[in-house]
Amino acid sequence: MANILLVATGGTRAPTQIDLWERFVKDGHSVRLLASDRALRFLASHLARRASKLPGFLRHYRPAMRETFAYFIEKPRDVPHISEGKWANVAVMAPATCNSVGKLAAGVSDNYPLLVLRALPRTKKVIVVPSMNPEMWYDPCFQRNIDLLNATEKYRVLCPTRGQMLSGDFGFGAQAPFEDIVNETYRALGILDKSTEAFLRGARTGAVPWTGEADAPAGEIARLALVEPDAELRRALTEALVREYPDALEIHAFASASDALEWLRENHVSAVLTEIDFENGASGFDLIQHLRRPGEEVQIIATSERSRREVGAERLGRLDVLFVPKPFNLPFVVGMIGGTLRTGARRRNALTTRVLGAGDVLFREGDPGTEVFIVRSGRLRITRREGDRDVELGFADPGEMVGEMAFVDQSPRSATITATEPTDLAVLDLESVRGALDAQPPWVRLMLQSLIGHLRKTTQKVMSTRPLAS
Repeated sequence: MANILLVATGGTRAPTQIDLWERFVKDGHSVRLLASDRALRFLASHLARRASKLPGFLRHYRPAMRETFAYFIEKPRDVPHISEGKWANVAVMAPATCNSVGKLAAGVSDNYPLLVLRALPRTKKVIVVPSMNPEMWYDPCFQRNIDLLNATEKYRVLCPTRGQMLSGDFGFGAQAPFEDIVNETYRALGILDKSTEAFLRGARTGAVPWTGEADAPAGEIARLALVEPDAELRRALTEALVREYPDALEIHAFASASDALEWLRENHVSAVLTEIDFENGASGFDLIQHLRRPGEEVQIIATSERSRREVGAERLGRLDVLFVPKPFNLPFVVGMIGGTLRTGARRRNALTTRVLGAGDVLFREGDPGTEVFIVRSGRLRITRREGDRDVELGFADPGEMVGEMAFVDQSPRSATITATEPTDLAVLDLESVRGALDAQPPWVRLMLQSLIGHLRKTTQKVMSTRPLAS
């Protein structure tokens, strides 16, 4: 039996503390609960809707008021924040907000829970479970705070995952799955034997770790490209990933970006971890540029011995590329790879694909416009009806987009699109694209509408000049 201290800070995932408390007590462990003032607001509303849990919560909760009352005695025998730290075998901060992580990294202890964590003996672990919006996760100051915690032995940051946020945003920063938190807590306690670990891993989803769905195909395997010039680091990463995700991850390792780039021209992967700097040939930036082409949705983690400033980590963040400086914390990077692959709550309007055979019609003139298409391979012919004949307007080749005019001015399709050969398309739902555009300044939409208007007028002028050959 272990003593587990659970700390909640003021995020919307604060009720995770209650789920963890019930799980650890069920497994036979002693649990104490601490919460910041902001966390108590979320916990109070959660418990108000689940009144049956309130007595148990109060029984395990350790109020900050104990610290105040202790000093009413001239020579107190008990210093609460010290005794709480000594009592615990491990502490779990879940959720850990952007603010609380910043305070941990800066050495600030301005509330009781942080004071207890600071007083936790240096031989014990504090598991930090971040949970926040993607923009907060990518904030450069927050990323530096994560680096500082990862450089210590006391604090173990459990990397978040990709998922749907309460705000409706989708991205990296969603709290790690519940079973991952439990699993990591038991690892820190050293009580996780192989059979228990296998059980916990299998209990995460009922399938592979990154499906997020219990009915996902059991044979689904994710593919990772590991691009690292250091042979020893490649080996260590590969072994750690195989241990963590057995039979669920196919790893392709490369010593150079040039070799990886050549291989990726013919093969698809779900995620890439790449060094930025190579002595010869292509760089990691070349690899990132290749993977950020239209129609590709590959999760990328970049790493380098250079500082965040030298590498341009903020610029990488704008490309949705995660950056980890070397030397990195191996468990954190392994968790980050799992987090990039795990979809959790799937993107509501995710990128999908469609395949057309030669002669197949993608859409016809006058149809409502609900999707935008990117040509991945093959070719599309664009025609428009004028009177009793078809006028050829042009072709769309790989890397080009069709259907965007209906998106900008919300009008019916202005042309008919037909595949001239077998064609592979990436499909974007218009609501997904419109949501991204709405986040831009208003003049961006006005500019696009103006350009589309000019294009439609030009098209009207040339429609009757080139009849389609029969």
